Amino acid sequence: MSIKNIIFIVVFAAFIVYYASVNKDLSGYSDEAVTFVQEHVRTQLQNPGNVHFEMAKPPVVYGGGGKYEVRGAVEYRNDSGKVIRSSYTAVAVFLGKEGSDFTIENFEMQE
Repeated sequence: MSIKNIIFIVVFAAFIVYYASVNKDLSGYSDEAVTFVQEHVRTQLQNPGNVHFEMAKPPVVYGGGGKYEVRGAVEYRNDSGKVIRSSYTAVAVFLGKEGSDFTIENFEMQE
């Protein structure tokens, strides 16, 4: 193997390592974003014990930069037993390397 080939391999490997470190594709965390937002929705309810979630289509839109727009609806019973259906939209922002490391940037819930 010539010195040119060795230099090419080293430079190519360094480029791959650099590209992987700056181009972090966070789009694979959409399931975790949905779970995080649903838990946030539960905290907004009067009676979060018996809820049913329905997801919009598409339920998650990845906006880049670790931001996920999650949309759906939730059915729950209020304190008087009446079934309430509310739609919600939230932007969950991925902060770290763990699947549950999110924060809510924007949240709207409508009956």
